[in-house]
Amino acid sequence: MVNKALLVGNNYYDQFALKNCINDVKQMKRLLAENADGSKNFDVATLLGEHATRSNIRRGLRDLFKSNCDIALFYFSGHGIDDDNDGFIVSSDFAEYDYGISMPEIVKFVNRSKAKNKIVILDCCYSGFLGTSGIIGDESILSPGTIIMSASRKDESASDGPDGENGLFTGLFLEALDGAASDLFGNTPPSSIYSFIDKALGPWEQRPIFKSNVDSFISLRQNEPSIPLAAMKKITSFFQSRDSHFCLNPSFEPTNYPGSKDRHHEPYRTEENIKKFSILQLYYRYGLIKPIEEKNMYETAMNSQSCGLTKLGKYYFDLVKKNKI
Repeated sequence: MVNKALLVGNNYYDQFALKNCINDVKQMKRLLAENADGSKNFDVATLLGEHATRSNIRRGLRDLFKSNCDIALFYFSGHGIDDDNDGFIVSSDFAEYDYGISMPEIVKFVNRSKAKNKIVILDCCYSGFLGTSGIIGDESILSPGTIIMSASRKDESASDGPDGENGLFTGLFLEALDGAASDLFGNTPPSSIYSFIDKALGPWEQRPIFKSNVDSFISLRQNEPSIPLAAMKKITSFFQSRDSHFCLNPSFEPTNYPGSKDRHHEPYRTEENIKKFSILQLYYRYGLIKPIEEKNMYETAMNSQSCGLTKLGKYYFDLVKKNKI
């Protein structure tokens, strides 16, 4: 799989300096370049500071979106401007009436791209113009496989954040990308990242925009799974059906052995059942199972009671049963 990313950031605008845009790009590159296990993820190119000129950005966009890679991602952190028409990302060499790259032009690069998936992320004021570029009626025309995400609506500014940190939007994006928005298997899809950001921002703060035209799942980064795949696939060995229960006894509890300072009684722990219980505890921690009679898994084991699947657990049970994982 070939993923490519162009990341652009600039703090240094005459009379309109920003604080965190270059740091935004550096942190974004760190997380996109490698997955959590150190494996290669995106091949990342950057344009920073004075190099983020109008011609360099346009050349970078052309090179990024002309390839037929699996994911082509463009990210910008800097000034955005409302010119009473289209909205622009502002280049380092901007001039009055020649601000940089218009958002409709970005959409044109995207819609002509041969990449399987195209993603555009803008952290700048008035970035919501991106979502209204090339509209017919009430519908924004995006080519298949396209996702756009903006830090604010088209009539809103975007916070640059505290000095030496990240912009408000990008800071949340990075947190989500680093695992906060990952699913149980460590996949981090753009929709989950957006949902994480959307929930974190209150109704009186800037509101991010998300639009897409996709029909397949993609992940921007592979983080450590909450439940290893091998452990998840064992769910059908514990439960014969969605509604069946798994009965425990004291031999599953690791602290139940002769002379333990905790409660202990026969049957004492066995290594085989302790291994099974560690998997069940993972299921319990992430909401896949629940005790039927007791308040927690310890009491369930010590009192020889049962556990069963939650609604979420039944969902993953079905996926494993149908060999969709």
